[in-house]
Amino acid sequence: MQNKLSFDEKERAAKFLNQGDAHAYFVKEAVKRRSLEIITGVPAENFIFKKGEFGKPQIAEKINFNTYRAKGAIVVGISSEAIGVDIAYLDPAIQLKDYAEVALTSFEHATLDNPKQLITHWALKESFLKFIGKGLHIEPSEIGFEIVDESTIKFISEHQDLAKNQCNYCLIELEGKWVISICFKENCTKLDLNFLNKQPGIQLISNTSEAEPRFFYQPLFQFLF
Repeated sequence: MQNKLSFDEKERAAKFLNQGDAHAYFVKEAVKRRSLEIITGVPAENFIFKKGEFGKPQIAEKINFNTYRAKGAIVVGISSEAIGVDIAYLDPAIQLKDYAEVALTSFEHATLDNPKQLITHWALKESFLKFIGKGLHIEPSEIGFEIVDESTIKFISEHQDLAKNQCNYCLIELEGKWVISICFKENCTKLDLNFLNKQPGIQLISNTSEAEPRFFYQPLFQFLF
């Protein structure tokens, strides 16, 4: 897979002081390129990545993608429309008090009471910020969510310019270890949830769309080789 990475990516991997971090970066970039290669049919080594105004990467006007890595897992989201994806490790040892004030709105602060809820809301925030292409240029505490039930996720923000973004959200728990959040256009092609629900180790937590982008889940090494 090294041949599929650019010279700059190889150089960046070489600068990591920790060999484990370098390897994780390398694998994430390789999986990203391989995923795009499968979807587009273009050899991965031919991709020219560009950055938008806030650093969001893209390879063509009609190909939007996000990649994120959490402990032991990688998620890649690819769409012809704007998309934001995030994956977070469900760490049971995380302390609410360490993150509540900087990461949560006052509403979330008052209603969340366990680490899993905190991590899930953080994943939702990250996926939304990646969807709008601004990342952490906006404080996570300025946007919030209310998970009403399995079919309803409400976006909460006092910023009108943010609140006008009409989005769908999908939350997926993977093998009881990670939570994946997907943010996509309200009028985007619908998610193929029937296919998703049949995959081993996947539990649909919440969804605001009905049944196509398609999902597939494979263990990392099976996917790479």
